[in-house]
Formats: sequence, structure tokens, C-alpha cells
Amino acid sequence: EKKWLNAISSFERAMKLDAKNIFYLTAYADANYQYSNIEEAISCYEEAVELNPNIKSNWITLANLYFENKDVEQAVAVMDEAEIKCSKAMEFGYYKTAFLYAVGKRNEAISVLEKALIKGYKKHKLLFKILPDLKQDNMVIAMIEQFKK
Repeated sequence: EKKWLNAISSFERAMKLDAKNIFYLTAYADANYQYSNIEEAISCYEEAVELNPNIKSNWITLANLYFENKDVEQAVAVMDEAEIKCSKAMEFGYYKTAFLYAVGKRNEAISVLEKALIKGYKKHKLLFKILPDLKQDNMVIAMIEQFKK
């Protein structure tokens, strides 16, 4: 616990030297997350995606933070925004699929999955890394099979 407080303090000092440094900002966010200060971590990642919307991992982390904080709607909204603002948007649909599926919105998840497969079939295995249970869903497997080339 003390090491995370030290990290938070160190990154606060670093950000005073360079307030627009995304590395400092996301490291500060990660330290806050480890210290269970999720709201501060979310706030920092919100700022990070505003500073540079082309960093795919920051969008994914932000969406995951909302998801872990039980705000699925906001996690999906982050992925929607990421698809618009980030030029490397191919896998965002798979995250949205997993988020929706995890909270029981299966039909909506299947619809999002279809769009993700159209956009980037080759990334579909990511879906099973995010939510391994989807390997057991015959409808998901059948949909993926339809797009096999």
C-alpha cells in the first residue's frame, strides 16, 4: 500500500513538471488504480484519451475501468467514442461485445459482434481472451464461422 502512495506522489511531482506527458498521466492513473482509487484512475484516463486519442491501449484501459466499476453503459460508450476518434479501432467492437455479453445483453452483444467481424475478422480471437466463456456460446461460434474465409 505504501509503495502505491509513493508512486502516486512521484507521478504527481512528475506531472507538475510536464502536465501534458501521457506517460506520467497514465502511470499516475495506474498507481491510483492499484491503490483502489478507481475514480481518480478513470479521470486520468479520460484526460489521456483527450490529450491523444490515437493511443488504443488508453481507450481499452478506460473502458475496462468503467466495466470493473460496474458501469457497463459507460464502458460501451467509451468504445463507441474510441471507434470514432482512434484510427486503430479494429478491436474495440470485441470489447463492446464482451462487456454486453458479461451483463446478460446477449442479443445486443451478438449484433455488435457481427459488426466487429465485418470490420476485422482477424482480431476475433481477442474476444476469447477478454471473455473466455464465449467459447461455450454456440451462437457466437456460429457467427464467427460464417466470417471464416
